[in-house]
Parts: sequence; C-alpha cells; structure tokens
Amino acid sequence: MPEYSHTESTALSTDVNNNPVVESAGHGNASDEVAPPQRFNIALALAKPFKGLSSASENNLHKASRCGDCNWILRCLLQNCRNDENDDESPRDGGSTAPDINERNRLGASPLWLASLMGHADAVELLIKHGADLETEDIKGQTPLFAATKFNHVECVRILLQAGAKPDGSDTNISTPIYVTARDNYPDVMDLLISYGADVNGRHGKHTPGDVRGDYPGNLPIYMTLVYRHFECFRHLVKGGADLCLPPSLNGAGGSTSLLCGALRYMCDVRYTELLSLCGGLVQHHEEISELIRMYRTSGRTRTREETLEYLEEWNCNPMKLSDLTRIVIRHNMGQQRMRFITSLSLPKRLQDFLSLRPLP
Repeated sequence: MPEYSHTESTALSTDVNNNPVVESAGHGNASDEVAPPQRFNIALALAKPFKGLSSASENNLHKASRCGDCNWILRCLLQNCRNDENDDESPRDGGSTAPDINERNRLGASPLWLASLMGHADAVELLIKHGADLETEDIKGQTPLFAATKFNHVECVRILLQAGAKPDGSDTNISTPIYVTARDNYPDVMDLLISYGADVNGRHGKHTPGDVRGDYPGNLPIYMTLVYRHFECFRHLVKGGADLCLPPSLNGAGGSTSLLCGALRYMCDVRYTELLSLCGGLVQHHEEISELIRMYRTSGRTRTREETLEYLEEWNCNPMKLSDLTRIVIRHNMGQQRMRFITSLSLPKRLQDFLSLRPLP
C-alpha cells in the first residue's frame, strides 16, 4: 500500500478545502442562500425536463390518449375523484381515473403529447378544447407539435398550429420541427410550419454564435434537403426565405456557392441549381462557379450530374434576365416573411405567382 508524505497530505487537504463545490456544501452562508452560485442554476436547468413527472407509469388518461379513444378521454376528464382505483365504469384497468389533463408520465409525455405522437387528430382536438397545455415537453424537450411532426401527422400539426402552438418547438430541445421535416421529407408539414411563421433556418443543435462546431452544414435544414435530395422541401425552404449564404466558418467554399457545392457533391438534379439561380444563389460568384465547373470537368474522381454542369456553363456565359434580377432584389428586401407579404399585397395574381416562384400559366 503506497505511503503519502505529510506534504502531499497537506496539499490534498488544501485542494479539498479550496474546492468551491465542497466549500458550498460544508460552509454555506447567508449570501449563498440569497444569490445561489452559477453551478446551482445549471443544476436547476438540467432538472427542468424532469419537473412534474408522475411516479406512476401511465394513468388512464395517458392510455386513452395513446389509443385515441375520445369517449374514454371524456370519462377520465369528467371524473370527480382523481385517485379512485376501483372505478367500475372504466373499460380498462390500471392508473388513476381522473388525472390532471397535463400530467406527465415517467418519460415526460402528457396526454396531448401522446395523442399527437400517435396521430389521433380527434383526440388532440378534444384535449385542446378541454385546456391541455400546447407546450408541455417530454424529458427530451419535445413538444406535442414536435411529436406530431416526427411522424408526419399533418392533421395533428394543423390542429396544434391553429390552436397557437409554437411552430419552432421548445428552446430546450436540440432540434426543431422544420429541421425534422427537411431531413425526413415531409413537405406538407413543412409548408404548414412555414405558413405559421416557423424559422426556415431553424437548425439542429444549440450553440452560441461564433461556435464553429455548431456551424456544421448538416445542422441546417436547407443543406439536409440537398444531402437526401428532397426537392419539394428544398423548394419550400427557398420560397420561405431560407438563407442561401451559409456561415463562413463552414469547411469548403463559403458564401452562396456552398449550397451549389452541396448540390453538386450529392448529385442533385438540375432543378436545385435552377432554383438557386432564380433566388440569387449564384449571382456575383462567376469566378467561383467557373472554378467548380473546371474541377468537375478535369477531375476523374469527382462526379456530378452532366445536366447540372451544362446548366452552369450556360448560366456562366449568359446574363440573367432583368425580370429575374428584379425578383431577386424584391424578395431579398421582403425578408424571411416574404411569402406573407406577397399574399397580403394587392397585386395581380400573375405577379404574385411570379414573386412566389410558382410556375406561370
């Protein structure tokens, strides 16, 4: 067994006594109670998702919501006694018979969260009508809207948004509903989210500005539509005002051509490049585009679609139409909520279609 010197023992004792965690635990004072140290605030933040969890597995209302039984849900809500385990009117056994409508199970799921996850639109509407909280999160920070989005339950998403659910989900969740729709190719849900004001740049992963690790291109919804070649979702994001200039801290080419690099790398068809061109994603980058064309033409190891290269070569040699340049400027000045502005203006339908990038008749 090793022996320790008196000096080492003294140093160890000093380290322990100077440890702020040990000090706060053993030598608390009045000032600590008035202004808790930052580490205590961190502990509270970590414990937040678990606040209000039920010790029971699931109660009757959870079960009724999971299976979408509206009659059973109503019976649970109308019970006067919350913990009557001998209720003969319940068609199923187990759990409390009249729980709080927002009570969470051990995984943090509320009845509304479960109904949204399973796609039971009638149950979702019923629970909301009786006062269910739209933003109650599970232990991952996922809201009922996020749960419905994950499994492409369009009608549930519509009901939740109409009732006032936040389209961007929770700040405590690592991801956003718009990111899920881009990754999993849910264009109908994405269109709904955008129409209710969702941030089209809502990325996956929380980070502070300037954190290079958070600027990985795969964290961006629009980049994921390139990786998996989900054109309809890509179109919705571009129309909705997604940033076409990726953060400069990304690896590879910066600026607007980064999206073009992604389209070429993942062999997206020419529609992606055409749409980038119409929205200004290729303007003022002739030299970079020329370099990309040269790289793909001369390198035997780098492949992409021939039709895309031919389009870029033609685009690089011919100026854009004045009407297309005008549309780019107008859409840019309207900002991210451009689609709302376009539809709210007293413009002829043909001009609205032109600004909205809809095919003209």
